[in-house]
Amino acid sequence: MTRDYASRAKTKSSRKPQRNSAKVRQPRVKKSAPVGAGRGISFSAPSFSAGLILGAALVLVLPYLMSLLEETPGSTTTQPVQEQLDIVFDFEDRLQRSEVAVDTSAYPVEFESDDPAAATSTYLLQAASFHSFAEAANLQAKLSRQQLPAMVSRVTVGEKPWYRVTVGPFHRKKDAERAMTQLRENNLSPLPLTQG
Repeated sequence: MTRDYASRAKTKSSRKPQRNSAKVRQPRVKKSAPVGAGRGISFSAPSFSAGLILGAALVLVLPYLMSLLEETPGSTTTQPVQEQLDIVFDFEDRLQRSEVAVDTSAYPVEFESDDPAAATSTYLLQAASFHSFAEAANLQAKLSRQQLPAMVSRVTVGEKPWYRVTVGPFHRKKDAERAMTQLRENNLSPLPLTQG
C-alpha cells in the first residue's frame, strides 16, 4: 500500500487554525537539583579549602621527598654515627709523661773572630727609599719595633732628595742575613751594602 505524504501534510496544517496571540511561549527549562543533592553529598567550603591546601602541599613536597629517597636507598657502606665518633685525644697525657732529651753539643757557639780585617768590615742593608720623609720615618718605626736597628739618611740623586731606610750595621754576615730574611717577611726587597 502506498501512502501519500504530500496530502497528509496539507491536512495537518489545515486542521488547526493559528491564532495571533500576545503571549509568546517560553521554552521549558528543566530545573536541576544541586550537585549531589539526590545522593546525600553536600558541598562544604571548609572541606574544599582543606583539600586544596593538602593537595598543594603534596605537589610542593613530593619532589623533595622523592629526591631524599633516591639519595639514601638503604646504603650499607656507611657506618653508624656512634662508631665514627670514637676519637680520643690523649696528647696532653702523653706530653706530661714524656721527656725530651737535648744534645747541647750539636749546636756549637760561634764567637766573633779576633781577626782585625774581619772586625773592620760591616754589613748594611737598604730596606727601602722614599721621596717623603714621613714614609721613611714610619718604616723606621715599624722596623725598630721588630728589634731591627733601622735609621733614615738623606741622599740627593739627580737634584732630588731621597730618604733611605737602612738596617744595620752588622759585624757578622750571619746577622745581616737574618735581618735580610726578616725584611723579606715584611714584603721588602733589601739591598745588601758592604762598608769598610
